[in-house]
Amino acid sequence: MTRLKNFFRWAANIFCYNGLLALFWRLICRGFRPLGILGLVTFYERELDQPIQEIKAKVNLAVAPADKSEIESVIKLAEERETKEQKANVRNLILNRFQKGSLCFLGKIETEIVHYNWISFNWEESLAGRFLHLKENEAFFLDAFTQEEWRGKKIYPAVQSHLFHYLKQRGYRKVYTLVDTDNRPSKKTHYFHAWKPLGTVLCFTPRGAAKGWVWRIRGTLTPFLEKQIPNQAMKP
Repeated sequence: MTRLKNFFRWAANIFCYNGLLALFWRLICRGFRPLGILGLVTFYERELDQPIQEIKAKVNLAVAPADKSEIESVIKLAEERETKEQKANVRNLILNRFQKGSLCFLGKIETEIVHYNWISFNWEESLAGRFLHLKENEAFFLDAFTQEEWRGKKIYPAVQSHLFHYLKQRGYRKVYTLVDTDNRPSKKTHYFHAWKPLGTVLCFTPRGAAKGWVWRIRGTLTPFLEKQIPNQAMKP
């Protein structure tokens, strides 16, 4: 009974935030889960010399990079959004990101962490066992997450404004990201902040496989689908 309730809650949330077509697509992906991971993803880029929209959250939000004392809180929040199968991998994923030099920006209301947004540099895994190679003046926005009860408060767009300024002040000129094509709220934020869509792909990674298949739907796939990490990153 609990599993049924959780399923209907999951379906209701997707329908509420993303619409009927997105729910239909997520059900297809859910059906493929025993076989592997199915995804429909859109790539974006944004030049940081463009004007930055100044967005204020509807709450008193403080944004800053996470420090070492907050790692466990980040792990706990990340685990909340994952399935039971994926939770086991969250801790290693988060610790590896910190070790690699990625930054995790936190959105806080008083002492409560309500949002996180990751930035990666040099290189990053994109999807289906492929990699994104970044220049010295480029960065990649990884996953972002807002707690459900704080959604609709312009937290995500406000954090993006902050991150654009943070990177621009440090000499970065371009940022990339990728978004699930059915994620309506995220796409709305990227449209508002003048991100440029580059291309859309369908991908499938079989369960237990290191690499999967990628099919271009439209646009360009550069620079998201390199077959290995940069040579300099592989040196001891």
